[in-house]
Amino acid sequence: MRRWIDEWSTALRLGGKHEVTPPGEDGKAVHRTIMVVESDPGTQSLLKRALNPLGCHLVVAQSGSEALKRLRQTVPNLFIVALSLPQMNGWEFIQKLKDDSGFEAIPVIVLSAHGGFWDKVVTRRAMKVRTYLQKPFNADELRDAVRKELRIKLKG
Repeated sequence: MRRWIDEWSTALRLGGKHEVTPPGEDGKAVHRTIMVVESDPGTQSLLKRALNPLGCHLVVAQSGSEALKRLRQTVPNLFIVALSLPQMNGWEFIQKLKDDSGFEAIPVIVLSAHGGFWDKVVTRRAMKVRTYLQKPFNADELRDAVRKELRIKLKG
């Protein structure tokens, strides 16, 4: 119940656009929406398969500019953003999110083929991104990162 109240108050701060489903009778049914910003169809497919067990609704955008357009209809609970994107790269998209007070609090997981110190530590801190996963990513590591960002507890 506490999670739902936290999400509800977040929705109010975001102007009421955020879709929040109250818990069901069991107190556990909270639906989450993840916006995946990734241009590669193969990676999109891997992400869908990896995240399917979590029961989250995925909204996929091919580029940063497409993702910005989709934000007019759906405000997600989490973004998963690739850095190499057409039209507007991932860092430009993340910067636009962080510059908008309505989206700055929504967590971002970055996916990148680059995994050096500069990318993982320095750039991540500059963009205020907590989670940076290197491609090819491990499905369990991705699910763990999503659970952590969305505060989803393991069943059982």
